Formats: sequence, C-alpha cells, structure tokens
Amino acid sequence: MNTDAIGWSNAHAPDRSVLAGVAGIRCFEYVSQDIDDPARERLKLRPIAGLQVRSFRSDEAAVFHPTTGIYGFLHLSPGTHRIHITDPAGRYLPCAAEVEAPDRGKLVAALERGVVPGPGPLGAGYAPPLYRDLALRIAPGFQSPAPLTLVWGQVRAADGTPVALARLQFRTKIRRSDGQRVNGRVITHADERGAYQAWLPDEKAVFELTPAADENDPDIPTLQTRFVRKLERVNALKPEALAALRSDVPMRGVPLARHVIAPASAGTTYEFSANFLLWKDGLPPPGPNPDEIEIEVNARRRWDVVLV
Repeated sequence: MNTDAIGWSNAHAPDRSVLAGVAGIRCFEYVSQDIDDPARERLKLRPIAGLQVRSFRSDEAAVFHPTTGIYGFLHLSPGTHRIHITDPAGRYLPCAAEVEAPDRGKLVAALERGVVPGPGPLGAGYAPPLYRDLALRIAPGFQSPAPLTLVWGQVRAADGTPVALARLQFRTKIRRSDGQRVNGRVITHADERGAYQAWLPDEKAVFELTPAADENDPDIPTLQTRFVRKLERVNALKPEALAALRSDVPMRGVPLARHVIAPASAGTTYEFSANFLLWKDGLPPPGPNPDEIEIEVNARRRWDVVLV
C-alpha cells in the first residue's frame, strides 16, 4: 500500500484526497453582486475549467478536477497567499484573491506514515482545508453563450488615454432565487486597454399598460424592451497599482476580488469615485451630460466613459 499521501494525491487529483489537500478554489462566471446560491443553481452555473491558478508564494500550480470543479493546492505553506487566476484562452479577465492557507503539516505527516487520524478536532497542524469560490468577469470581446443585455465601451481619461482596470458599478434589475425582480448591482472592470463590457443577465422585456384613447376602452398592453438604468460609480486604480500593472509581474497590480469595495479605506487599490461623462455610441453628448444610460433587452449598447 502506498502511504505517501502527497504522491497518491498527485496521481489521483486533489479532490480525491481531501485529507491531504490544503486549499481548493472554484471559479464561476460572474452574474451580479447580489447573486445567492439558490440563484446560482437556477442559472445552472458550472465551475470554469482551463484556468491557471497559482500563488505568488509557491511554485505549485493548482490541479483542476472536472468532477468537482475544484482547483486544488497540496503544498501551500500556512499563512496569507495572494492567489492569481488567469485564463490562457482569454475568455475571462484576470482575478486575484487573498486567502489564508491552514496549517495541515502534522496531518500530512501522519498520512505519509500510513496513519489516518480519527474524527474530531486534533489541534495545531490538523486544520481543515480552505475552500473559496471566486467570480470571473467575461473579457471584453468574448461572447457569452446566452443572449444577454450588454453595455460596452471604453474608459478614457480626459486626454483620451485608456484607463486600465477601472471599476464600474451599474444599477440594474436582478432576479432573486424566489423569482422576484428587484434593484441590484452589476460590477465589472475594464481591461488593460480600458475596454469594458457589463452583462445585465436579468433585464427582461415586460408588458406595460398604456391608457386607451377612450376611457371606456381597456388599457393597451405594450411590450417594453428599452429601459433607463444608471452607471452609479467609476473608480480608477491608484498610481501604485498602475505602476505594478506595468511591472515585470503585472498580476501584482490586479485588484483583489472583494464583494464590497470602499475606495476610501486603507489598503485599497482604487481612488475615490471619479466624475465622468457618458458618450453614447462613442460620441459626446449634445447637451447636458446624462447620468443614466439607455439599454435594450438582448442587445449591445455602447456607452463610453470619459473621466473628468
């Protein structure tokens, strides 16, 4: 019997050896800030394969197993790791996350001696493995397989320079797991060329009643496919993050994945929310700058963002 747990795990993929694994990462396609687990099941999201998942503190590349969708690490040392996810196929924007790898050294050593620890807490060195789910944004120019409402464009400075990795927050309609459509948020990021695209998955055509000309006649149902939504906030990277993005290791400049980002807080990579102009179809507005955007269900609409 092979008692080398690490060798056995490498031969059988990390999800088959949860006893020896240190960390497992699953990556899903981003939907919205407000998505919940039942809604993920409704959308039938599946873990994304074909990614490269690595830590800056380790030479180990996480191994993907298609049965569970887990990218598993077996050798991460205990402590904080900055995990980077990239897609060689260019389908998704790069993603970075900070995780705390547990100390499982004594457990692995016991397994390598052929000893299987009993159930229950065993103290230091026997911590449970870490599991983390991350959401990846579809890269600009890559088509989603579903017909979804899309807002796209470029984020530029006032002098026309593209703004890399800007963060954009849209107010849109989302559908909860109970089927109710409520106000929600979709957050996306520009790529290194300032190009962005925001998929609004729950924008649907609805019937609205128009009053008839004669008050004795019934109201007329009209199918509405165009709606006004809002770009609530745009945040640009701070100079030090931009410098890291242009360094020999550009992934160091990729912002950490967080559900809530407060640009004013310490340690963040973003500036305060910037003032901006919205250019419909790439053209400056003829009158006062709009603070809202017009979208069309299952169609692509261009709205460039110019920081001022």
